[in-house]
Amino acid sequence: MKHKLPIRDYALIVLGSLIYAAALCFYVYPRSFTFGGTSGLSVLLAKLLPLPASAFTVILNTVLMVLALVLLGRQFAIRTLVGSVLTTYSIAWIDLLPFAQRMHTPWMWADLVLAVFWIALGTSLLFSVNASSGGTDIIAVMITSKKPGVPAGRALFISDILIVAGAFLLFGAETGICSVVGLILKALFVDALTALGRRLRSKKKEH
Repeated sequence: MKHKLPIRDYALIVLGSLIYAAALCFYVYPRSFTFGGTSGLSVLLAKLLPLPASAFTVILNTVLMVLALVLLGRQFAIRTLVGSVLTTYSIAWIDLLPFAQRMHTPWMWADLVLAVFWIALGTSLLFSVNASSGGTDIIAVMITSKKPGVPAGRALFISDILIVAGAFLLFGAETGICSVVGLILKALFVDALTALGRRLRSKKKEH
């Protein structure tokens, strides 16, 4: 079957989704970082409405998952469906762990770097097998599908910048600055890790 997922692709989708979900629960939610994505929008909504950020992430990812099925190609939609379900419900499960809210360090900037690196790694693993975690990654893929020359990290930056701007309004200058820096670092890390993965796959094919 043309759209069946190889075992390797399944493994990378599972790994990428778990890494992404853990980074959100361990670092992003406790620190109220808002560097885009449904996770960032969820943090903003949790500030305004009486639901936890993890609940908003589940709701938003479900809506955007439906959009992926309708607007994007079948292969990407199937893989995004798998990645989105794994990420969404991994977040709900990890958030229930008693130590989840205590994984962050005493230093906000250290947590920022850790959060961005692990999210970028999870995103890159998913992108490498034509999948995503859902959320605004779907918007980024729409951008790259229409403009193939636009790097994945830059597309993520474009899709998330308005969400990050809301951090200044709701959480003040320190969190707002952290969020902007985090968004820039996420874009750079995603592009760097994606390029590294592409080179490794190319070398593997040569051998």
